[in-house]
Amino acid sequence: MINNTQTEEKNMKNETNTHLSIQSNLQEKNIDTIENLEITEGMDIVMEKWSFRKVLRAIQNQKIIVDSDFQRDEVYRTPQKSAIINSVFKGISIPGIHVFEDKDPISGKYILSVIDGQQRLSAIRDFMTNRYELRIPYGKYSVLTGYTFEQIQKLNSELIEEFEDSTLDINIIRGITKEEAQEYFGLINTTSMPLSPGEKL
Repeated sequence: MINNTQTEEKNMKNETNTHLSIQSNLQEKNIDTIENLEITEGMDIVMEKWSFRKVLRAIQNQKIIVDSDFQRDEVYRTPQKSAIINSVFKGISIPGIHVFEDKDPISGKYILSVIDGQQRLSAIRDFMTNRYELRIPYGKYSVLTGYTFEQIQKLNSELIEEFEDSTLDINIIRGITKEEAQEYFGLINTTSMPLSPGEKL
């Protein structure tokens, strides 16, 4: 227990230092809005719709890197993750994600590193790989509480097929550096307006 506590404290300290460093860089450059963020002239943003099936495959093949080194540690627990899955079951679209195209220094291949949307992606990935049992306290799908993805698939394959076919908006940003991606991440997390209940996904 002591070791776990010390590890959590160390992770929180590292996360705080990372955010302070990003915010400090933004302040030094007098950047306080997305409009003031100077981006490389060749920057391009492409929005694509990916099925959850494609999203999971990209994560497993490491074409999408969920845990970028300037991202927060995962903060969503099972209840929050379950809320996202429940929303998808009910046909409610969840907010899209932002990624930037980066080049893997080892393989030389282009990868997509997550700027915004880590928690949503983690919830989808972890559900589809049976890492948690759903906790839905009320509503139509509360009967699925205590079940994993695989167990639900055996009970209701149609529901799972619809889930896998659900789509997520992927905003792919090309032509920016890692430093610019960090600044973009900092702005999203320091200047965003308060989210409505539906947007807190």
